[in-house]
Amino acid sequence: MDNINEAVSEKGKSLSGQSEVAGVNNPSAADDDENKGLVRKTETETEKEPESISGAGSDKDPSAAEVLTDKADSEKDGEDKDASPDSAELKIERREAKKKVVPPKPIGEEKYTVTSSPHIFGNNTVSKIMWTVSACLAPAGLAGIYIFGFSAFWVILSCLAGAVLSEYVWQKLNKKPVTIRDGSAFLTGLLLAYNLPPGIPLWAAFLGSAFAVIIVKHLFGGLGNNIFNPALAARGFLLMSWPDAMTTWWKPFQYKLQTDAITTATPLAMMKSGHLQEFLDSFPTVGKMFSALLWGSRGGCLGETCSVFLILGGIFLIYKKYIDWQIPAVFMGTVGILSLVFYNIGMKSPMDPISTLFFSLFSGGLVLGAFFMATDYVTCPITLRGRIIFALGCGVLTAVIRRWGGLPEGVCYSILIMNAFVPLIDSKIRTTVYGTSVE
Repeated sequence: MDNINEAVSEKGKSLSGQSEVAGVNNPSAADDDENKGLVRKTETETEKEPESISGAGSDKDPSAAEVLTDKADSEKDGEDKDASPDSAELKIERREAKKKVVPPKPIGEEKYTVTSSPHIFGNNTVSKIMWTVSACLAPAGLAGIYIFGFSAFWVILSCLAGAVLSEYVWQKLNKKPVTIRDGSAFLTGLLLAYNLPPGIPLWAAFLGSAFAVIIVKHLFGGLGNNIFNPALAARGFLLMSWPDAMTTWWKPFQYKLQTDAITTATPLAMMKSGHLQEFLDSFPTVGKMFSALLWGSRGGCLGETCSVFLILGGIFLIYKKYIDWQIPAVFMGTVGILSLVFYNIGMKSPMDPISTLFFSLFSGGLVLGAFFMATDYVTCPITLRGRIIFALGCGVLTAVIRRWGGLPEGVCYSILIMNAFVPLIDSKIRTTVYGTSVE
């Protein structure tokens, strides 16, 4: 037995010696065995103890996951060392590009504007409205040329040229976008021409348009910022500067007689001077007088005489909803009612009430002012109640100036005076905010 035990012990020693020799002579094999064991341990710990992979908060020896992580980092470092400088710079650029915030791309090619309510959109533009109003005024201008002759055409052309050229030069000198195509300057010149006598000097018509565009419009900030109606303000400027030229009226159709210009008085001037009966006697019947007042066979400004075409143009603008019907209706209605009061109660009138009403409505520039000037978007109130108050004030002032003022016609100055009250009207007459209670 002793021999057997000694043999077994010697055999064990020999085996252990061989293993030590194998570990020394072949360390890679030992490492492989050790790595295999670690891998098996890693797989086992991954399945049983997932928290031990991170190694945080564990008192155990570093796990195989940490060993593998170190190995991956060493391999990555080896790759980084082998990488070229160009690839390193490319990686840096990619990291920097990821850090940058890329703004979101717009949906399609649309641009959105953030503004306060109300958000109301339509097909109407400034250019479309301006040219439409000018087109509605064109028939009355053609009628004026037919009534007073070709000199009226040159007055219209001078006013248009003065307005358009003034706006172009002003915007060029101030390095602003040229907006002569929107039609606002054209309309200003056209309205001024309609408020001038057919025989006014052409230089005065040109100067009046320049005053309207530069002084009244652009010095106040341009379109949408002017306080007063530019055409009426220019008419007032010309009337104060050259009153003789502004109050010389031509007799209708005098050019057919192949004579020099024959001057005459307007119907309102004849009433103001006490010669209304002479005007009435010039017509055989009352119907003839009504026809002359409607179709423009009377003295006056070249664009205000033909009331029929002005009314038709105004009705079209109301139909297109470019203007409100309340302003012309209240304006003309106030003048008519007060004229009945002033001329049939306050003084003796040679006309019956109906003739007085008709005369007060169509003998001056009331139709032109009520439909095309008092309804100006910029110089009239915003709210409907404010516009009614504005029109009422225009009517009262017109009737008062006609009756007691120094001028036979009061439409121009009544609108200008009420233009000054528009900011006050807008501040006092406001719409109720949606969602609030009305006391």
